[in-house]
Amino acid sequence: MGEFYTKNNNQENEENENDYLKFISNNIQNWKKQNENTFISKISQGVENNYDIFCIFDGHNGNEVSKFVINHFCSEFLDNASKYKIETAINNTFSRMNKLMQSEEGKKEIIQLKISNQEEENKKYKKVLNQNIDEKQIKKFKEELSKEEQDEILEYTGCTAISIIIDEKKKKLYFANIGNSIAIVFGKDYSQIFESQHRPTDISEKNRIEKPNEVIFNDKLYGVLNATRTFGDFAYIHNNNQKIIIDQPDFKEYDIKDNDEFIFIATESIIELFDKDKIGDTLKDLVKPNNSFDSLKEKITEIIKGNIVNDFYNNDTEFGFDNMTYTLIQIKTQNK
Repeated sequence: MGEFYTKNNNQENEENENDYLKFISNNIQNWKKQNENTFISKISQGVENNYDIFCIFDGHNGNEVSKFVINHFCSEFLDNASKYKIETAINNTFSRMNKLMQSEEGKKEIIQLKISNQEEENKKYKKVLNQNIDEKQIKKFKEELSKEEQDEILEYTGCTAISIIIDEKKKKLYFANIGNSIAIVFGKDYSQIFESQHRPTDISEKNRIEKPNEVIFNDKLYGVLNATRTFGDFAYIHNNNQKIIIDQPDFKEYDIKDNDEFIFIATESIIELFDKDKIGDTLKDLVKPNNSFDSLKEKITEIIKGNIVNDFYNNDTEFGFDNMTYTLIQIKTQNK
């Protein structure tokens, strides 16, 4: 979902490290009119500075919901983690996102995000046309945003979410996911994949949805959505009082081992490029003796950029058009 129009080289990068790990997060706009994805990469969080929080929110039909979630996810998680066991804290954080969006303050925030996006679009179009920016026209747009347009943002905009939370003190990794993103822990000769496929074609999701034939056609929810668990998308949540879309994540706990070297988190659009069935093997094959973090991130970026479609119309693939977002994390040697 979302509009495609011309290839963009816009990228958002973030790199940082602490005593326990180092990371790079890369968010590539690609052919989408708007980069609908957002990410969180925050290290040394919490009262004891023991939490490292990595999330990717894969947006659709706009980025208002994915932007909203990055504004609130970390603070909600840290508040919950101070009160509850980790699985409960994460589940509460996920369910809290939709509740916040549906509050009056949340609705106002999302509407303002939409207005800000439209203002940026106005500026881009005027720049392309070599016209001066008319601030009065932008102000007029704000006043003309109708009630119907405001409602549509919440009704038809959403995002999936994957989170990897590392507790440095306990040497634990916590995986929580709604949607079709993936996380992989890997070393020189092995890989451990964390994934959950919340698709309309998935048997377990079909079984969860009563009478799936009423809402699934063309292998999508209502012929539109390719995920059955998301934030937002309020127009699709219920069908005859049956809850179709939910925000409950799949949760897994993992003990970080001495020979775990890297963690890779990626959106569905990147998994398709690597070949999902071989992605773990591909990554561990890239890890050579004495391989540096910089060389590995260069190889991964090379694979991704090498598979971005260069011609929108003349190509023989259905992949390589969407926004692409990933985070690569290295666990430092002294922590093994």
